[in-house]
Amino acid sequence: MGWKITKYIFVAALFFSAAIIAVGRAGAEDKTAAGTELGADSSAWGKVFPRQYQGYLKTQNMDFTSYENGNTRIDMLERDPRLVILWAGTGFSRDYQQSRGHYYSIEDARGSARSKIGQPMACWSCKSPDALLKIKASGPEKFYQGKFADGIAQITHPIGCLDCHDPATSSIRSAR
Repeated sequence: MGWKITKYIFVAALFFSAAIIAVGRAGAEDKTAAGTELGADSSAWGKVFPRQYQGYLKTQNMDFTSYENGNTRIDMLERDPRLVILWAGTGFSRDYQQSRGHYYSIEDARGSARSKIGQPMACWSCKSPDALLKIKASGPEKFYQGKFADGIAQITHPIGCLDCHDPATSSIRSAR
């Protein structure tokens, strides 16, 4: 008798969860389909999704550490000097700072010593949704032939909503 009740509760919970997810997705699609231009600037997404945008803004906080370093700036070459040998011949052997979070991706990339030694444009591809738009506009071949310095003036938005969400539906996607 107890198993049958548990089974019914489980099935009801699954159905209820699926209904909540479907309603949430439909609401998100309605919001983005309402004509809001959702591009590389995450603040535009914040007007449609204010709660999620507030969570994104928390990546500005520099107040925690974890077993994976948290969001504090750490010189990884100082922490593990073997990395200099491992990355010999690349820009990472000269400078490798722990990333501080989405909000700082552009600032950290521009401030890196790696940005001054002729790194390829490809280094921007995981730092900004602007890179996604540039790749789409010019084609991957042209984008990846460029140098990092070519993107300094063009790439302005840090990692943001467009990196992981479809601008038409807000659904999660793999953009790269």
